[in-house]
Amino acid sequence: MRRAGAFFAFLLAASPVLAVSDSELDPFINAMSEIQRRYVDETKAETALLLRSASDGVVNALDAESLVLDPAPPAGEAGPGFSVGVRDGVVWVLDVVEGGPAGAAGLREGHRLLQIDGKDAGGKKRAEIERALKGPAGSKVWLLWNDEEDSYREAQVERKLLARPAWRRVPLDGVELIQVFRLDGTAAGEIASALGSSPFAGGCVLDLRKCAGGDPDAAIALADALLPGGLTIATGRGAGGKGEHRYETTRKSKPVSVPIVILLGFGTRGAGEILAGALADHRRALAVGKRTFGYASRQKDFPLPSGEGRRLRLTVERFFTPGGVCLTGTGVGAELEAGEPLPRRIERELERYRVAERLADRLLASPPAAFDAEALKTGVLALAAVEAKGKSVAERRGEFERAFQIAVEALMRELDADIPRDALDQARLALISRVRVEIAGRRRTPDEALAVALREDSEAAMGADLIRALRKMPGAAQ
Repeated sequence: MRRAGAFFAFLLAASPVLAVSDSELDPFINAMSEIQRRYVDETKAETALLLRSASDGVVNALDAESLVLDPAPPAGEAGPGFSVGVRDGVVWVLDVVEGGPAGAAGLREGHRLLQIDGKDAGGKKRAEIERALKGPAGSKVWLLWNDEEDSYREAQVERKLLARPAWRRVPLDGVELIQVFRLDGTAAGEIASALGSSPFAGGCVLDLRKCAGGDPDAAIALADALLPGGLTIATGRGAGGKGEHRYETTRKSKPVSVPIVILLGFGTRGAGEILAGALADHRRALAVGKRTFGYASRQKDFPLPSGEGRRLRLTVERFFTPGGVCLTGTGVGAELEAGEPLPRRIERELERYRVAERLADRLLASPPAAFDAEALKTGVLALAAVEAKGKSVAERRGEFERAFQIAVEALMRELDADIPRDALDQARLALISRVRVEIAGRRRTPDEALAVALREDSEAAMGADLIRALRKMPGAAQ
């Protein structure tokens, strides 16, 4: 054990930062001595291996992002199509890529990842999880997870190379919707430019629900483009609460003035939270949705002088909102909370029997008299004008709803689905929305179909109420 003692003596002499007394080191040195004397597997009790494990353990005890990175060659760049966040040792599923293998297998935002290829995911760092999920395109990874009702689910999921832009824009009912998947320097400049040149006078919906990664500096740059000069965007604090840095708007020209609503969710993390915190605190945007994940910090890699190519990744800065709230552990809350449109059980039953898809088939093939057949072909469930003379709108709406209910009940009998009538009544509006989306997917261009899907997304408050809230904001065109 003399080698370990000599090592620590050298370490203490060489590092003025490491203020540790001999008495504080004694328990550790004694533990190493007992391991080397008594542990059954001598190959695991070698001094070099114990010291390496000890240093790794010190880093692993810090936070979810700090770790020692081995120079292991990447297994491949393909993945199952979702990102994760780690909080209190729990691995949470965040952004699930639309049309990706993970989504097809049933993974959703808010699920908890338990195992990857039979190995526990809990307690791992985010970088380790992401490395384990990656592999050659076409290979498969076995996943075990908990769904929203704490039920265990498992699947073998294929890894694919999924190309997705950092952001995209979608016209939506007289406003513009910009979905942000990742904030980097290029995306921040492009989004600011798109907002500044937007032809939509009603305003913009900035969707940050799937913004689970990115560069803090990019979030600060985009906030700078949207806020007047002289305001605090965020505050960063370094080691020991010292080294506080206040990030402020630096622009002297007029900022982008389009009214903005930001959509927040559990998948909003990191750079997205920095941007959301700045816009919400300064009342520059109306925050709609759910509280964000709660982890916004900056990491930096440092080479380790071991000659093995290992790197030490440390969290060197933690971000706070302009109002002084620490984003890590707290996140950003929504001013308008988005509620659940349906009880989860009913929603799952409707998905299970693919009711919307079957109803779309039925209504397109032979629409009831109460439906406007021409509107139906363009993806709209509308009141029919035929034989409407002398009938009030309320009477026509009653005919419409009765026809829809009859179609649903007939389909339930065909499928032999045991769903109570009151449950179907409760799910009717959501089912109508799904049918609209399904028909639009068949009859419209991809962009038009996407716009319909976003408009019908009641959980994210993407309906008329959101548009009205947007237009009530100061500066909005009426």
